[in-house]
Amino acid sequence: MALLPQGLRTVGILGGMGPDATVLLMHRILQKVHALDDSDHIPLIVMQNPQVPSRIAHLIHQTGESPAPILANMARALERAGAKALAMPCNTAHVFDHVIKDASNVPFLDMRDATIAALPKGKIGILASPAVRLAGVFDAGFARANLTAVWPEDEGAVLTLIQAAKRGETV
Repeated sequence: MALLPQGLRTVGILGGMGPDATVLLMHRILQKVHALDDSDHIPLIVMQNPQVPSRIAHLIHQTGESPAPILANMARALERAGAKALAMPCNTAHVFDHVIKDASNVPFLDMRDATIAALPKGKIGILASPAVRLAGVFDAGFARANLTAVWPEDEGAVLTLIQAAKRGETV
């Protein structure tokens, strides 16, 4: 798998933000590995914790507690469990990447970097929680790659769709 440096076989996943995103990441990892046998797959240690405080409440509404302490605890627990690298399938939570990196001694596989590396140059449309834009989750990476983010005019509608999907509604 191209994103995994040589020798980093066991990946710890900080999951639960949303739970479906975690399951989707696991499924995509399975699809991308060209396995001839079960033992050819990448070992995953998944911490599916939907109790991580709301990134949106904390970053947008400034009413919720910071998810940082729980993310740090998750990173440490995954490392203790044997993870040789960490991944997290939540764009918004990547604003706390420094907390995860500081809490752990294993590499953090930043999905922003992987995404940016796969994008064509130019303008890129982003459908994400308004917290992603407000927190500047992609700003530095887009600037380095000379990319321009294009955000929806009605971010409230996007947030409504995200929340509906998290409730299990068809959107």
